[in-house]
Amino acid sequence: MTHFKKRRLKTIDLPYDGEILSFRIRSLTERELTTCMNSVYRNGKPIPGRQDELQVRLLIATLCDEQGEPVYTEAQLPDLMDWDAAITRPLASAVMEHLGIVPSVAEVAEKN
Repeated sequence: MTHFKKRRLKTIDLPYDGEILSFRIRSLTERELTTCMNSVYRNGKPIPGRQDELQVRLLIATLCDEQGEPVYTEAQLPDLMDWDAAITRPLASAVMEHLGIVPSVAEVAEKN
């Protein structure tokens, strides 16, 4: 069952301001996804002041280079929070689909 530990990589192309931007994303392990979710939620409820960070935290965890290595760190969270939502929202949706996050979690993230 070691093939279940293999990272899945995917390229996402997004139209933005008249051009196509390409992003590379990677799958996460269950542990990595849980760590990401726990940074925003406690006992199934959003941590006050943090619920708006979920999508960007998922981007930080999944955006990668061609070898699957992360290209952003938690220290860059404030910078990515300032990205245009026309990039972060569709990119986060693609990430959630790639990770297999159920619609109810994705809907919660979209509403916040």
